[in-house]
Amino acid sequence: MNILFSSPHQTAYNNLKPVLEKKNNDYFFKYICQCNFYTESSKLCEQIKKEFPKIDVFCLANYFKFSSYYRPTFSHRIYIKIYIFFTMFTLKNLFDTYIFCPGGLVEGTVSKIMKKKGKKTIMIEGGFPLDNFLNLGKKMKYQKILMNIFPNHNLNRPLKYIDYFLVAGSFSKTVRENHNFESTKLLSFGVPRYINLFNQPVKKIDDRKFDIIFLTGAFDFHGMNDLSQTQKQIIKELSEFSLKNNLKTAIQVHPRFKNNFEKFKNLTYEINNFESNLLDSKLSLSLYSSGNYESIVLGTVSFFIENNSTSQWPEKELCAQSFENLLEIINLSDNEYKNILKTQKQYSKFHINNSTEQSVDKLCMVIEND
Repeated sequence: MNILFSSPHQTAYNNLKPVLEKKNNDYFFKYICQCNFYTESSKLCEQIKKEFPKIDVFCLANYFKFSSYYRPTFSHRIYIKIYIFFTMFTLKNLFDTYIFCPGGLVEGTVSKIMKKKGKKTIMIEGGFPLDNFLNLGKKMKYQKILMNIFPNHNLNRPLKYIDYFLVAGSFSKTVRENHNFESTKLLSFGVPRYINLFNQPVKKIDDRKFDIIFLTGAFDFHGMNDLSQTQKQIIKELSEFSLKNNLKTAIQVHPRFKNNFEKFKNLTYEINNFESNLLDSKLSLSLYSSGNYESIVLGTVSFFIENNSTSQWPEKELCAQSFENLLEIINLSDNEYKNILKTQKQYSKFHINNSTEQSVDKLCMVIEND
């Protein structure tokens, strides 16, 4: 079986890597790389070549030096559609399935071509559906026109050219269904990048390095400027609170969080080791981050801070209005701490399915079955 796949950044790649590890000797894989449009600290294509020498890597050329990855201009969109059309002229006949994470301009264009050719298309959720849930995703003028004129347009039917969309849990599935995602195409048995969260050794509270870890979100990258400013203010207040109460506090910097925020000397800034840092913290906080649920699964109590909770999300039981309300958690006994964690896991299971550990096997079955 020949598999075409794409993932522009590390988080997305973590959803595909377990499949590559399991099926590298059974399938032929080709990677569509977007390193010339989008990069993190290193090129993902180079990492894939090193980890899987057998995989064929094709880097899309960016002849006009387009730079707005998340909100491409009209000319950027036209360029990609024409470029992908010619690129896929042969590839669409050579590959059986296209798997990608997350969805974007390149992914949508490739999946449309593959689907029209009768090939299987599978999308894996890259992160929490914040845009859909909070209605933060803004459509451009020409997109709104297309949506009004053509009810069957893929802007109105997000899964029009996708056979299956794998999401992290039942909560995300419900959110997607409420935004015109076809229920029969949604699979909520979990996503592979969360597999390592389960069955990790949990440290005793007093043995953990950090009192608090704050998980940043890449709001500026996604054009959510108000949330970005709110987050910076929270970090400032957290610095003052930590100094006042002699707390050891870490800031887990999101890989796509622009380095334009004020840094405070009493805070530790962590870029890597996300999971190990969560395991080494007594309490994790965020403004809006799916990392809260990852923390809970790992065994660290977590809260959303200063949120305007709606009737659905974030869950009121997982929200805190101030840092002062959380101070006592840091000093709880192990048994008291475990009781809070047990309650929180009743909510995290809807966001990160308890069957996630079997997600790779189930995904491979989806790939192989007609």
